[in-house]
Amino acid sequence: LKTPLTVITGYLETILDNRLVTSHGVRAVEQALKQSGRMNRLLQDLLLLSQLETTAPDPNPTQLRVRDILDHAAREADEVKNALQRENTEIQVISTSDLCLLGDWNELTSAINNLTSNAVRYSPDGAVIELGFLIRDGDGLLIVRDNGPGILPEHLPRLTERFYRVDNSHSPTTGGTGLGLAIVKHILLRHGGTLEIDSTPGRGSEFRCVFPGERVIRNQGAVT
Repeated sequence: LKTPLTVITGYLETILDNRLVTSHGVRAVEQALKQSGRMNRLLQDLLLLSQLETTAPDPNPTQLRVRDILDHAAREADEVKNALQRENTEIQVISTSDLCLLGDWNELTSAINNLTSNAVRYSPDGAVIELGFLIRDGDGLLIVRDNGPGILPEHLPRLTERFYRVDNSHSPTTGGTGLGLAIVKHILLRHGGTLEIDSTPGRGSEFRCVFPGERVIRNQGAVT
């Protein structure tokens, strides 16, 4: 699937770069190129999800600073914000925790980045998105909270299903593949964790990545 898509994308780019269509045809080619990009993102997510489902977790997890994970997610969210021209949206890291998580850097940052990107995409310009960490009953919680439109209760149990989209998420401006939360769920399972979701329509949403206490440790020379 990736090989023919690469060829299609290459020809579309060549057509645009060399002006091989009339001005009336440019928009059609641009839309085709945009959709080929979307299909490529979908393929990448499917490959990642397949890898998460069929490979064993790293038996030697790395000690990762919580603050580094949150700061990385904030930077990625800023890029999404800028791409969507959400100039008034605020990304705030509200945790100054010196704790660490035992895990895989690429997987954990992918999970948090998915949550923060969703918060930016599905919230209007001017929203406030908070990233934090806290301890609850010995477990570690990475939290992504927004004051966006919220999600109706009937959708919450199905949000981590592949390709499940709530009614108002079909807008092309969101650019999602429908696999982000499924990826988050499987990454957390590989870390012995779970995903909790609370949302109130009109008041925003909170996503909590819950990690067992044995994965939460004091900072002892953690790396990223």
